[in-house]
Amino acid sequence: MVLPWTIKYRPKRISEVIGNKKAISQFVKWLEQWLGGKPPKKKAIVLDGPAGTGKTSLVYAAANEYNLEVIELNVSDKRDAETLKQVVGSAASLSTLTGAKMRIILLDEIDGISSRADRGGLREVIRIIDITRNPIVMTSNNIWDPSFRSLREKCEIASFNRLTENMIVTVLRRICEKEGIKAEPEALRKIAQNSGGDLRAAINDLQAFCQGRKELKLSDLHLSRRDRELNIFETLSRIFYAKSAESAVSAVMSSEVDYELLMRWLSENIPRFFKTNEEIAYAFDKLSKASIFLSRAKFGQYWRLLVYTFALMSAGVAAARKEPIKGFIKSSFPTWIRKQIAVQEKRQKLLEIGKIVKRYAHLSARDSVSEILPYLTIVASNNKKFEEILIKRWDLTPEMLALLKETFL
Repeated sequence: MVLPWTIKYRPKRISEVIGNKKAISQFVKWLEQWLGGKPPKKKAIVLDGPAGTGKTSLVYAAANEYNLEVIELNVSDKRDAETLKQVVGSAASLSTLTGAKMRIILLDEIDGISSRADRGGLREVIRIIDITRNPIVMTSNNIWDPSFRSLREKCEIASFNRLTENMIVTVLRRICEKEGIKAEPEALRKIAQNSGGDLRAAINDLQAFCQGRKELKLSDLHLSRRDRELNIFETLSRIFYAKSAESAVSAVMSSEVDYELLMRWLSENIPRFFKTNEEIAYAFDKLSKASIFLSRAKFGQYWRLLVYTFALMSAGVAAARKEPIKGFIKSSFPTWIRKQIAVQEKRQKLLEIGKIVKRYAHLSARDSVSEILPYLTIVASNNKKFEEILIKRWDLTPEMLALLKETFL
């Protein structure tokens, strides 16, 4: 069986991981706090970024360099609370059995989990982070999804960017030298260009074309274009920095973000990227017209109108720019979404209290929230003994009572 070159040539040391030096430095600093016996305030870290940028390779390179044991779980496959508790929970709380200094808990593709659909999986991950005695590393392609807000608050975020063509060509050339393959520079450049910044994809393509040969020419390549989706930050960047209407529209069409959610992001960030009142007004005018066309398309079922929605929210907004945007501008998370998430989290916490109270009120959890909790809160706020009864006999926590007072008083 032929060993995949992505495994055969995986970096053995941190210095061999190519690109993303800032993110790598952040990870190493975080890990060395663990190794120094003083766990960081945030006991988990998320390596966030596109596929093939070296996130998982960095973890294994660090484990090899520091003599650490890696316990890996792909969360996209095993994401319910019970599985996570059995596999990850025990590994997070126990010492190693192999003589290694420490173990790293690696949760791959953490954004494959859903707080609603996966039976408390996300909640279990957060609980494990709170009790862990070992460093927890998670990889993701988009940790900025609104549903992961509670997880982000518990973790450091190290952001990885796509690798440049030159970086990928350097790795491909090194592999060819070790395999004794004479490769034309144009051929390696073509493979790198086609990978879209994904080193893993480039290495897989190289291995496929080099099977059974010791020479690789440009004419040997038969590559089809790799289509990929843009995350929210790439989408915004391509719209605001667009050099043509076509590239702006392409950014929206290639985005992994739902276009209604993208509108929220654009609305939040237009004042950040455009400086003059004229530019801001123009951009918001095009975005508002895009919203009108979207409403007409949805309610009238005139889906052909979406072409105007996409054009206005992309090329229309980009056309507001009168002067080139200088330097890097960080996109801001939409305030509206953040508030919505906070409201949803508060409702969920109240419902959890309602599930406790319903045992005594003989009502549903929802009815207990609306009909019982307001009165319990008023009585408890004026009667210390009754508050103690709620804590001791009803198993309500001081945090729950504080939430009730914040909500109903």
